[in-house]
Order: sequence, then C-alpha cells, then structure tokens
Amino acid sequence: MNSLALHAIVREPGNDLNSFVEITGVVAYQTILVPLDPIPPNPQFAVILTLNADAEVRSYNPRVPFSPVWHVLGSSTEWVPVPESGNAFVTKSYKINGRSDGMLLKVKFQVTLTSVELSSMWLELPRVGRVEDLD
Repeated sequence: MNSLALHAIVREPGNDLNSFVEITGVVAYQTILVPLDPIPPNPQFAVILTLNADAEVRSYNPRVPFSPVWHVLGSSTEWVPVPESGNAFVTKSYKINGRSDGMLLKVKFQVTLTSVELSSMWLELPRVGRVEDLD
C-alpha cells in the first residue's frame, strides 16, 4: 500500500475564539486500474480506490503542552471513473471520535490513472437534519 501524510493546522469551526487544531496522520491507499472500454479512440477507465485513514486531531496552542486528542479512523473502497486525459476528485468524511459535536474531518483526493494526491482537507460541523454517509 502507498500512503499520503496528513498534516495541517486548520481553524476549528464553530469556535468564536478563532482557535485552531492540528491534524496529523496518514491515509494508506491502494489502487486497481479497471479498463471499462479500452478500445480507441475514446478509452474509458475507472480506479478502485481503497483508503485507510488513521489520524489525530488536537487543539493547537503552542503555549499549552497537553491538550485533548481526538482520533480519526476509517476505511472505504471507492469506484472512481477517471477520464483518460484528466482526473477525478473524491471527498471523504471521517468522524472525529471523542468529540460531542459530531465534527468531521473532510479530505479531498485527486485521482488520476497513475496517482492519488491529497487535494485539501478541512473540518466541518454536521448540518442539523442532514444524514451524512460516514466511513
């Protein structure tokens, strides 16, 4: 399996004090290329993408050495159609375990026929009345 490092300091949503959290961890991934219609002139492909996330989220305040640590664990397998000359994006939602507000770590991946890259990540509070498919 290959892996992508997760490391960022991001604003904590819902907190009026402009506080930040640090995200550290890894997403291990495996890809399998599937030819859907390999005949020219317009070959079509998909990627079976297996993701395994393991990360920690903690309050970021350099002046406070000990802060709460929350964990993120999640696994999924995605079927991602990818155009031959381009890329596709997959956004995954991971529940941050140990938090009472249901906060989610959102990770957006860029998938091509030959690579997987981390496009962006952010934190999000769930919307009231919305059912989210969590991994």
